[in-house]
Amino acid sequence: VTTPTTTPATTATTTRAATTSLPAGALLSPCPLLRNCQKCSAPTEAKPVATCLQCKNANYLLSGACVAVCPAGFNSVGTGNFSRTCTPMPTTTGPVTGTTPFRCPLNCYDCSLETGFCAVCKNKAYLFNGACLDTCPAGTVPDGTGNYFRVCLSGSA
Repeated sequence: VTTPTTTPATTATTTRAATTSLPAGALLSPCPLLRNCQKCSAPTEAKPVATCLQCKNANYLLSGACVAVCPAGFNSVGTGNFSRTCTPMPTTTGPVTGTTPFRCPLNCYDCSLETGFCAVCKNKAYLFNGACLDTCPAGTVPDGTGNYFRVCLSGSA
C-alpha cells in the first residue's frame, strides 16, 4: 500500500476513487472536489478549501460554490449547462422618498418602500418570494404571459 505524501508545493486531495497529489492552487477540470463544479482551484495552504470557478449541470456559481437557484437579491445569469452565475441585483431608480431616491430591484415594476420586496415584476420576470427571477425555482410552476404580472406558483408542472 502506497501512502500519498504532501510537500509544501503540493496538496493531497481525496476523491471518491483515489487520492492524488496536486500542485497547490492548480486548476482542475472537471473538478472532483466540489459537487456540480466543472472547474475549480485546488486547495492551498493559505486557502485550504477548493473554490469553484465554473459550475455544471445548469447550476449557478455563487461565491465559489454551485447552487441550483440563486437566492433573493441575486439575478440568475446564463443559459445552458455551464457558466451560469448569480449576480447581485442592480437597482433602478424608483419613487422619491424625502430627498433620497428609493431603489427597486432590477426587473421590479412595483416594490414596497418599507422592505424593498417586489410586488409586480416587469421584463417577463417571475415574482417569487418578493424577488423577480428569470425562471421559477424547482417545485414551482410559472404562471402568466406578457411583460408584467408573471408569478411562480407552488406545485409542479
